[in-house]
Amino acid sequence: MFDNFYFNDLQITLATLLVFSLSIILWTRNWKSTKLPPKIPGSWPIIGHLRGFGDGENVPLARTFGKLSNQYGPIFTIKLGMYRYCVINNWEAAKDCFTINDKELAARPISLAAEHYGYNYARFSFANYGPYYCQVRKLVLQNVLSSTRLEKVKNVRISEVEISIKELYNIWGKGENSNTINISKWFEKLTLNIIVKMIAGKRYISLEKDQEAQCFRRAFAKIMYLAGEFILYDAIPFKIFKYVDFQGHIKTMKQIYKDLDDILQSWVNEHMEKKKIEGDNNNEQDCIDSMLSVTKLEDFKAYGYTRDTVIKAIVLSMILDGSDTTAVHLTWLMSLLLNNPRVMNNAQKEIDSKVGKDRWIEESDIKDLVYLQAIVKEALRLYPPAPLLVPHEAVEDCTVAGYNIPKGTRLFANAWKIQRDPRVYSEPDKFIPERFLNEHSNVDARGQHFEFIPFGSGRRSCPGINFATQVAHLTIGRLIQGFSFGTPSNLPVDMTEGQGITMPKAKPVEVVITPLFSFSMDLESTYEIDRVAGFISARGFRRVALQFPDNLLKDSTRIVAALHEKLRSFSQLHAGRNGDAKDVKLYVMADTMYGNCCVDEVGASHANADCVIHYGHTCFSPTSTLPAFLVLGKASLNVPLCAQTLCKYTIKAGKPILVLYGLEYTHTITEIKASVGAQVCSELEVHYADIISPIITPPETFSSMNEQPELSDGQCANGCSIEVNDAIYCVGGLTWSLPVGHRIEDYLIFYVGSDDPAFANILMTYNACEIGVGFTFFSVFSMLLIVVSMFSELFPVRYDATEDKLVNEFSQQKRILKRRYFLIEKAKDASIIGILVGTLGVAGYLHMIHQMKDLITRAGKKAYTFVMGRPNPAKLANFPECDIFVYVSCAQTALLDSKEFLAPVITPFEAMIAFGRGSEWTGAYVTEFRDLITSSPMEAKNQSEARFSFIQGGYVEDVEQQEVEEVEDGVSALVNITEKALRVRDKDSQTLMPGTAKSGAEYFATRSYHGLDIHPENNFSEPFLIGKSGRASGYRNETAQKS
Repeated sequence: MFDNFYFNDLQITLATLLVFSLSIILWTRNWKSTKLPPKIPGSWPIIGHLRGFGDGENVPLARTFGKLSNQYGPIFTIKLGMYRYCVINNWEAAKDCFTINDKELAARPISLAAEHYGYNYARFSFANYGPYYCQVRKLVLQNVLSSTRLEKVKNVRISEVEISIKELYNIWGKGENSNTINISKWFEKLTLNIIVKMIAGKRYISLEKDQEAQCFRRAFAKIMYLAGEFILYDAIPFKIFKYVDFQGHIKTMKQIYKDLDDILQSWVNEHMEKKKIEGDNNNEQDCIDSMLSVTKLEDFKAYGYTRDTVIKAIVLSMILDGSDTTAVHLTWLMSLLLNNPRVMNNAQKEIDSKVGKDRWIEESDIKDLVYLQAIVKEALRLYPPAPLLVPHEAVEDCTVAGYNIPKGTRLFANAWKIQRDPRVYSEPDKFIPERFLNEHSNVDARGQHFEFIPFGSGRRSCPGINFATQVAHLTIGRLIQGFSFGTPSNLPVDMTEGQGITMPKAKPVEVVITPLFSFSMDLESTYEIDRVAGFISARGFRRVALQFPDNLLKDSTRIVAALHEKLRSFSQLHAGRNGDAKDVKLYVMADTMYGNCCVDEVGASHANADCVIHYGHTCFSPTSTLPAFLVLGKASLNVPLCAQTLCKYTIKAGKPILVLYGLEYTHTITEIKASVGAQVCSELEVHYADIISPIITPPETFSSMNEQPELSDGQCANGCSIEVNDAIYCVGGLTWSLPVGHRIEDYLIFYVGSDDPAFANILMTYNACEIGVGFTFFSVFSMLLIVVSMFSELFPVRYDATEDKLVNEFSQQKRILKRRYFLIEKAKDASIIGILVGTLGVAGYLHMIHQMKDLITRAGKKAYTFVMGRPNPAKLANFPECDIFVYVSCAQTALLDSKEFLAPVITPFEAMIAFGRGSEWTGAYVTEFRDLITSSPMEAKNQSEARFSFIQGGYVEDVEQQEVEEVEDGVSALVNITEKALRVRDKDSQTLMPGTAKSGAEYFATRSYHGLDIHPENNFSEPFLIGKSGRASGYRNETAQKS
């Protein structure tokens, strides 16, 4: 029945076309209705929605997209010209983009900017994802933005911040209306200098006067302007728009490229020349050096670029992408703080409690300043540096939030909207840093928390996140630590947003500053970089040792860098040629053989140094061979409160006042004097000490060692005048004069500083003990304590700068005097005395050692000299033969006393009283051993004379130590002396019984094993024995015996 049924060719063709057409229609309807994100209506042919963005309102694109998302949903598409853009406005869609679709969305859209001033897509921020991008990003991360590289150039960030803050202090110091500052421009200069110095090793002193800096600023302004402008070819890619410049933008881009390329090429050429000259000795001081050292000329030839082009593109990308975004972020951050003074006050309190007021914030402190970190995060949340991040382009079809994103679609991630999601953040438009301390404390900006992505996420995220956050924390932290901020007329800051890819503020921010401290804590001022460099340069030193105490070592690298830079500028100024400063070798001495207060000439000699620069607390002891420059530092002080306390003390005392101070407070004395002078009646007499010159020159002869020191810079800091007949005093680097007829005992001492060795030295030297000669010391001391108890208010008082309060030091002085008196009496009963060498650099120390040995020998006692570095109880315990030790050291380390010492330690002055004939303590105390050096031998006490011993409680007669025969073995001699020294008192009698204890020397002499010494009389080798084998729990032979 089907024999006559068949299809002709026409029927088959029509049926096929019908089925195919129906399939296309159904597939298209289904794809359009279920897969594509919602479209914004109103698109025009060719131009798309561009007409809607030209309505004259200066509303940032991110804010416009955020408003559209409220109407059309968190993900939608919009046509800008002929290109389709997908806009992401919630964190769920962003997570899809930067995780499962990260590779599909890793491309960058083409643009004329990338072609012209992006070195034809050589800038890695414009480059498409592929082998070239991966290679360049790796180069950047390893040699520019890695944690290791950022740590190496940490001194650049810190020094630039310090220099910029110093400029703020200088502006404020001019007075009147000069304390109103355009902080936006200040941030621009700071960030540009940090990046340029880090990249190319140079900085711009003035953005307004330096032509190169002006060129950069003009180029930046044009680039930021073009970033917010409609570029015809970028939206409508017709060839005619590429070659016919209807808007004039292409001409501007070409001019930008020319201006910037000339500068960048000159930088590369300079570094290449330096590399040829220095060769392998190049220290890689900046990032261009580093990139040149790790790349070859042919490394990028396969991609069509030269090495110079790639390095210039990286440098330009770092400057453009890093400088402007960081400056804009800091401007928004400061604006938020100005409008929220509560937050600024809380941050300042945190800094005061965690860091203190005596030093600047360091990068190592940031981890402890959690509130400051929260402030930076909150500013990044409200005003991300790139609110739409950088556009992406899909290289393949992908699915985002259930929607199909076709290949070629461009994508904006609206971080501005995502980070203001009310589902995530309560009150999302308010500045509340506390949210990052509570419910969002675990959120960071590294791209793993998609509700907070100011630097993007995935493989195209910003590689400069560490740099940006470090600069932000350090800059804002130091600003609010050092100044209080306000606005002109006390008006709130206008928070209107401007146009541009970084969404800058529409208007710059002007602030009114007031320093919170009475001193400048910047590096150059604190460590006197100019004066030190001048000292080195003027004297032609080529090898310089820098001596630091432990607490200042953290600043050593920055100080070295600053000195190198200053020395280089001096050589260019005076010699007219570059590179001479490299001849000056700087050596950091991190540890000293003796006290930190003395110049370590021994350590400096290991580096063959020509001079020593000493930092921190010092005793001003003269050196023996090397010249030195003393950098005293600057500690914080509440000058108004200190001056007020001094005024009250002066008025209450009604007697002349002598103001002494720790050397670290020298910079405040002029201000204190002015404040006190305005409050205290002219009849009241207040004298202020000055400091001697910080330059120490070794004495040419012994006679010149104790000459009167020169004043600092030849004049008194407090403006005093010294008459010829005035009595001049000097102690610990301080010097002052008193009018004729005045005595130091007539003055009350007011000391500004800490309870440290310098203050103890003053307490002992000027103890107000004027007692006539002729009394025995016992009666003198008893009378002294009675007088002290009656007139305790006449003794020195100390103003504690850390606690801001007055401290009466009478109890400390009384305790010290009692202790020193006891030690002198105990030294009189000693038989064997050890002389401890406490310095190898202070001028005259050898003279004092010989004088002490001569005095002890004349007194019929034995003396041994020990050189052991810094003495401690463990070291001295190795010499139990010694009854007492005499410590020859500088004045501020001479009072070495501790209950842990088995034998007392006394000073040379106390030794002279204990062992000298007719010497009694009259109340005066000498801590400087140089003041005790005499040219003629001192008469020692007669051993045959009986004397009363306060220690033994009766009269004793010293027995002269028997001389040891020269033929006696040295070890045996020491053993004999030890036997006489080690005696114990019989509890039931007053006799001295010989002790049974053995010294280390005696044990060594009597033991059978003497080590591996080779004795010439024994030429035969000793037989060896085979020891036990196995484990200690059961040796093999023991196991065999048991079995």
